[in-house]
Amino acid sequence: MITFDLHIDHAPWEDKWPLLAPLADTLTKDALAFCGLSPGAGIEVEVMLCNDAMIQTFNAAHRQCDAPTNVLSFPQFDSLASLQAYPHRPLCLGSIIMSLETLEKEAIAQKKTFVDHGGHLFLHSMLHLLGYDHLTDADAAEMEKIEIDILAEHNIVNPYIEQ
Repeated sequence: MITFDLHIDHAPWEDKWPLLAPLADTLTKDALAFCGLSPGAGIEVEVMLCNDAMIQTFNAAHRQCDAPTNVLSFPQFDSLASLQAYPHRPLCLGSIIMSLETLEKEAIAQKKTFVDHGGHLFLHSMLHLLGYDHLTDADAAEMEKIEIDILAEHNIVNPYIEQ
């Protein structure tokens, strides 16, 4: 079972999260399956839904980037191997923070639906919680391929090509 520990800190998310939640749940299951983890084991993810001002505060404090961003991920584990070896359940993978304002601006600019773009960002964050990163070109290529393949299963076009 997957549990999202949801914190809505920006009122407009009250209307938007129900649109994104079913896809977020499905993409989380897909990402877990890709990594060989079963949601039946009891998986928890903290999700904070906020605005640009709040995410900018987190971005400045944790990434030394004093600007808003679309999403931040804070993994509980440093690698997929350490996550897979952890025996206790339920297992908290970490935290995802999403800014509605940036997500909506990007979706419009990239000519994507809110749900498709939000789903991609949620999946991207889940992969970070599962130990993936994009610090090197090889890591980025691997992570992007996983995202593209999983999103394609849900008829979401490759998010890395211009539309």
